[in-house]
This record gives sequence, structure tokens and C-alpha cells, in this order.
Amino acid sequence: MHAPQNRVLVLACAATTLVTTACSDAPIEPVADYRTLAGTVSADHGASGGPSTLQWNAESITLAGKYLLRAPAANRAYMLLSVAEARALDALGEGQPISGGLDNGVASRDAALGGAAVAVLTYLFPAEQNDLEAMLASLRASAPNAERFDAAAAAGRAAAQPVVARALTDGSSAVVVPVIPVGPGFWISPGVVVTPQWPFVRPMLMSSGSQFRPGPPPPFGSAEFLAALARVRNFSDTRTPEQLAIVNFWNDPLAVGNHGAHWNQIAVGLIMREHLNERQAVHVLESLNLALSDASIACMDAKYTYWYVRPYQVDPLITTPIGQPAHPSYPSLHSCQGGAAVGVLAHEFPRDVASLEAMLAEMNLSREWAGLHYSFDTQVGAAIGREVAALANVPR
Repeated sequence: MHAPQNRVLVLACAATTLVTTACSDAPIEPVADYRTLAGTVSADHGASGGPSTLQWNAESITLAGKYLLRAPAANRAYMLLSVAEARALDALGEGQPISGGLDNGVASRDAALGGAAVAVLTYLFPAEQNDLEAMLASLRASAPNAERFDAAAAAGRAAAQPVVARALTDGSSAVVVPVIPVGPGFWISPGVVVTPQWPFVRPMLMSSGSQFRPGPPPPFGSAEFLAALARVRNFSDTRTPEQLAIVNFWNDPLAVGNHGAHWNQIAVGLIMREHLNERQAVHVLESLNLALSDASIACMDAKYTYWYVRPYQVDPLITTPIGQPAHPSYPSLHSCQGGAAVGVLAHEFPRDVASLEAMLAEMNLSREWAGLHYSFDTQVGAAIGREVAALANVPR
């Protein structure tokens, strides 16, 4: 059985003592302890611990990392889980059996969420079905009334079925053979193109993947382009150990669930700090993951519209200490996700706006420090994410 992740996050510029100024281009002081907003999920969920949804959120991150899902696919997984859980709670509110008295309804909420989670995660990771069912069985074993637990779990499974049915036809498994333009200013493929079908995946919030398509990047060879390229080269030439630590902090490779997992863990820390109840926690994670998933679609649409060259492909002296992504430069996928996450979390936790904005500023800067993106990549990406977040923040 998979245990929830136990990641201790460290962060410069956005520490537990909520930073009120955004990061600058200047060297940043050594990282600060960031355990408060990214605490581990209590195994004693329910009435006496954190909301049960946090356990399943952690499990989805673990599985996305285990199966090395690419960022768009990982965000889709987190979204499907969150949406199914929200529908499971709605089902309980519409007359489905709930347990009373002994647990004040907590076991039924756990059961409904668990039933929905097992249904979605089994669809996504079929080889994990036995372990997922065992997780649900462990919750049942501690429930005051097994019969009521079973009824609520069945309601959760039923609520998840339309979510799974929609996912089966969303285009995420389509085979797309891209035609990559060739010439100055165009990205050079290393032999693979990551998720070329994603611009055509059916979004949950947007009308289409192109709804927020930005205008083109600066013309190759223009003054704006050359200035941005020189900036990346300067960062590459002068990169400090502290900067490299921050680059690695925000890197979020496949094995840890990608960048969307990082923002989910930040959200979990805020949920636990504020002692949100189950429905509130489900709402936050649903809004966050809807925004992350649709922002990924919008970002890949723009990337595969413009096919813009990476900085290190123009200037081979630019070093890339965390590797070279198999997709074009403009806009930054990290930044699309970060803009989406901050747009939602700032809406849900308004007293943390300054800290969240500082995180986004630092993360964006880290992509330049890594030699992977121009400043306009990150600026436009974050703007796309914020536009998607505005849709997620509309009451549902």
C-alpha cells in the first residue's frame, strides 16, 4: 500500500513568516524552513485529523510519480480525482445515506470520498486496484457502521462514474503526429515531442484549448529577443549555489508528481493551517486542479502553435543543470501552472497573497536561472494561468 508522501519543503523568498515582497533578480539568501504550508497529511484523518481528501490527494501524487506521468497528464489525474470527490460529497447532500450519532457523518464522508477516489484512481492506474481497495477497506474497518459506510462508498463510486466516462473521451490518449517547422527561431526536437495531443484535449473550464492563446513571442533576432537571450546567458554564466538550490526546489521532476504536485502540497499546507473542513478542502483542491489541468492544455496549445526555440538552442554556452524539456519554449509550462495555482490559492486564502506571489516570482525566475526560458516565456505563461484561474474561481 502506498503511504502519503512525506516531503519537507524548503523555500527561499516565500517562507513560513509570509514574505511581503517579491523576489528580485539579485542573489537570494539561503532557503528557509517551509514546513508549515507543506505539512504531511495526518494518517488520523476525519473528525480528529485532516480532511480525508488529503489522503487521496497524496496517493494520487504518489502514483503519478510512480508511473512518471508527464505534467499535463499528472494534472489531469489530480483534476479527475478532485472533481469526482466534489461530486461524491454532492451526492451525500442529495439524500444519500449518512451515518449519524457516533461519528457525526464523518465516516460517511470518508466512505463517499474513498469510493470516488478508488473509482478514479483505478481508471488511471489499473494495476493499483488491489492496493486502492485495501486503502478503502482500512477506512471501513474503523467505521462505526459498516453498512452505512458501504452505502456511502457506493454513492461515491456512482458519482465518479460520469467523471471517468468523460475522461475516456477527452482526447488525452489520441495519437497526434506533429509537423515541426524548421528554420531560424524554431525549436529543435531532441527526437521526441511530449504530449502533442494535449492542445486538443477537451478542457473542463475553457471553451477550447485555444481560448487564451497568447499573441506570438518576440520575432527571432529582434532587440527584445536578444535582450532576453542575453539575460539568460548572464544567469547561466553567474549561477550561484543558492540559485541552483532554488532551481532544483522548483524543478519538480516526473518522479515527484511534477509541478502540479508541488502546488497541491502547498494547498494542503494552507488547508491544514486553516483547519478547513472536508467540504472546504475538497472545494479548494477541485478549484486548484481544474485550473492546473486546463492551464496545461492552454499552454501546450500555445507551445505547439509557435514552436519557439529554447535559449540553449540559440546559444550553446547556456548551461542547463536540470535537463532540457522535450517541448518548445514559449510559453513556460511551469509558469502556466504557477499562474493558475496562485490565481486560485490567492482567491481562497487572500491573506497569503503576498507570499503566494513571491513564490510565483521566484519560480518564474528559477526557469531563467535554469537556462530553459526567456523572461517573456514566464510572464506570458503566468498570465495564461491566471486567466484560467479566473474561470476556476467562479462559484460552481
